[in-house]
Amino acid sequence: MARLVFSFKQMGPGLILAGAAVGVSHLVQSTRAGASYGLELLPMILLANILKFPSFYAAPLYVDRYKNDLIHAYEHISKWLLALVVVTLVSTMFIVIAAVCLMSGGLLGAITGLPLPASLLSAMVMALVVYILIKGHYQLLDQIMKPVYITLSISLLLCAALLVAKSDFSHINFVPRMEIFREPAIYFVIALMGWMPAPLDMPIYSSMWTLEKHKSTKISSQNTRFDFHAGYWSCTILAILFLFLGYSLMYQKGISFAASPIQFSQQILGLFRQTLGDWAYPLVGTCILLVMFSTSLAVMDGYQRLSLRLIHKYFSKSKKLDTPIILSISLLAYVIILLFSDSMKVMADFATTICFLTTPLFALTNHQILFHKKRRLSTSLTLKIISNANILFFSCMSLYFFYLKLR
Repeated sequence: MARLVFSFKQMGPGLILAGAAVGVSHLVQSTRAGASYGLELLPMILLANILKFPSFYAAPLYVDRYKNDLIHAYEHISKWLLALVVVTLVSTMFIVIAAVCLMSGGLLGAITGLPLPASLLSAMVMALVVYILIKGHYQLLDQIMKPVYITLSISLLLCAALLVAKSDFSHINFVPRMEIFREPAIYFVIALMGWMPAPLDMPIYSSMWTLEKHKSTKISSQNTRFDFHAGYWSCTILAILFLFLGYSLMYQKGISFAASPIQFSQQILGLFRQTLGDWAYPLVGTCILLVMFSTSLAVMDGYQRLSLRLIHKYFSKSKKLDTPIILSISLLAYVIILLFSDSMKVMADFATTICFLTTPLFALTNHQILFHKKRRLSTSLTLKIISNANILFFSCMSLYFFYLKLR
């Protein structure tokens, strides 16, 4: 028992990764997939999680071996590669931060009933996130994510168990129709897989969280890998459960999601209320809000860690720049929120599509980290085959996306 408690204390980065992923890809996109297409997109969700696994697995393996983060790995491969990665991240960070904070603001409005616009509610969330980041953040993020993520997981499992008896499985189609790969459905599939279970820049931040955990707690290689596997595969299971929730309570009843962030959030919370009853609304609502807030905190934490790490290394080591940089990132993200504040679905699709299109770059770089001749992290042939398939699949799908847009 003592050993189990000790192992639980050592866990953290894997669950933070999972919590960061749940926010948009699961709560928004997986539920929408179930509501719009039933269980037809289940194979695409499983495919994305399996294909991206090697790229995510590179993070704990590299930290465990070299006691450094993936930025260090990119730098060793090529400084030009690092520059390309940084440019890609800078071009996506503001839209990603805006998407998660807008969803958090919508949930805050749905739960509290505050008669405020989504843009203002999002600003409140963002202000609290910035305050926590400036004051010192990892410990709080680590402490919040564990109980919240576990509570949400139990709630979802309970919902799924209750819905199995009520659902109609007579006309289920687990094989995607060809229409899924044509316009306009293909654009949602791309958006869904872009952030499933999370964008492929997330291993960078995961490596930083793992490194931070190693500084405060002595963790064995076995526990580092267990933490990662527990977070990654539980996150995959939650994606399936959210898909099933959307299928059972919306697709079978012909209900579609609203565009407004607050109305969208009310519908998400309503799914749990329909299944578990009114008694569960405060608990589950608070839990989902905390998960979404933790997602916002984790995403902001990752981007500001990356920004400060690069600035301190290549420009200035002065800590006086830290607060202005965090504030600048937040303000630019908030400008995007003001532009998209009336449409949660458009914002989510835009952010996740961008992440999809950057997947081949990160898949290729993390493949190099895993299987580089001089610094090989894995000798697994299965892992290498999956990693190559990841590069090939997302490259082909990205080219197909551009073909459809440019023809």
